[in-house]
Amino acid sequence: MKKLSIIIIIGIIFLFFISLSEDKLSLENNTSSEYITVFKKGINGIKAGMDKTFSEEDIEGFKRGFSNFIYKVKNIITDEELKRIKQKTADLFREINNSVWNNFIDSDYEKALVKRIIDGDTIVVILNGVEEKIRLIGVNTPESVGKYKSNPQPYGKEASNFTKRSLLGRIVYFEKDVGDKDKYGRLLRYVWLTDPSKGNLNEDMFNIILIKEGYGSVMTIQPNVKYQKTFVNLERQARENKKGLWQLK
Repeated sequence: MKKLSIIIIIGIIFLFFISLSEDKLSLENNTSSEYITVFKKGINGIKAGMDKTFSEEDIEGFKRGFSNFIYKVKNIITDEELKRIKQKTADLFREINNSVWNNFIDSDYEKALVKRIIDGDTIVVILNGVEEKIRLIGVNTPESVGKYKSNPQPYGKEASNFTKRSLLGRIVYFEKDVGDKDKYGRLLRYVWLTDPSKGNLNEDMFNIILIKEGYGSVMTIQPNVKYQKTFVNLERQARENKKGLWQLK
């Protein structure tokens, strides 16, 4: 019962801060809006259950009290503070969403929500409620961030944008190889668009998609060599067909 109460409170607070500034601010991307829509549906379901439990008089009293609360808060929270609160709430909801997926989707593989794209071969995810950087194994895309931000390597922006279009806001699956992290502390993973035990290697592993579409080249670093031969063969095909960056060679 305590857990249910906490969930209801979080839901109400979340919707309050969204509705408070609908006419002033919007969340930064479409992914957040999708989460809000789903969450609102859940809250509406809770409301329907409350309607059956509480009398109309109880509900009206709650509405009046809540309206007074909104009025008071509107006069003490600045737009900048509200923006920060909304962002933190959106991040919290992503973590809750990720936890739900991890608990209710039956898979032997790690699953995470893609939160941000750094460049073509590096992403940021929420994994088990923790933000982690993921470096895709076996593929290297042209650089487009850091010292290359103002002058990206050829096809760097295209690779980064492709990864963003493909992965941002998605639930992805991770397959490990022998080595777990690189020297920068990033997790080394094969990134799958579906459960690896059910997916197609050439169609559902994103590392391979980057190589065969010409957004990156093969980069083999021991001991992570499980798919090395497949990667090399697909790179050769992409090069022969002048796919992506290979049309510039």
